Amino acid sequence: MAIRKVVIFTEDTYGVDFFIKLVNRLRREKLIENVKFEKPQRIPGKCSVKFGRKLVSFAEDVDKIIVVIDSEGNPAEEVVEKDVMRCLMAHIKSRVKEPNKMQKLLSEKLEIVVVEPKIEMWICVGLNIKVVGDPVRSLTIYLRTVKNAKSKYEKYMLSDFVDCLDIEKLVTKMPSFKKFLDAIRREQNLE
Repeated sequence: MAIRKVVIFTEDTYGVDFFIKLVNRLRREKLIENVKFEKPQRIPGKCSVKFGRKLVSFAEDVDKIIVVIDSEGNPAEEVVEKDVMRCLMAHIKSRVKEPNKMQKLLSEKLEIVVVEPKIEMWICVGLNIKVVGDPVRSLTIYLRTVKNAKSKYEKYMLSDFVDCLDIEKLVTKMPSFKKFLDAIRREQNLE
């Protein structure tokens, strides 16, 4: 089977390390095979010219582009359309020599995964933490009560949780995680 090339885009600065660790864990557990990952990329603003340029530049070099973004409480379809696709299409039409060809290429390769409401929900579900309201607040409560931490949850801690996550629970309870994993595994017959 041919090796597929995949790149992941994340809107969180600390999401880059999180996805590096997550991909390595998925490999160790043989949940993904025959995939070469480019270094995850940080989204420099969902509607920025730089983001559009990065997506377009990867489109010809990889087999799959996965964009992981938080819904922040908005409907997933709205986030995809408003925050990503509208801006991306405007960028393509104004700055790409063959916009129709690029739109077709991206329609085949681009997978947008919207995490409701934010990436910390994956951590809470994967650690079996009951979420009441904001998952960030729930993580802080977990750290203080279960782990006896004195500080609250901060974004830089995101990748620290990867090795403790219950991947099976994430696949069954978080449609966004399943979509993420399926986007990587598509055409691998590991589903």
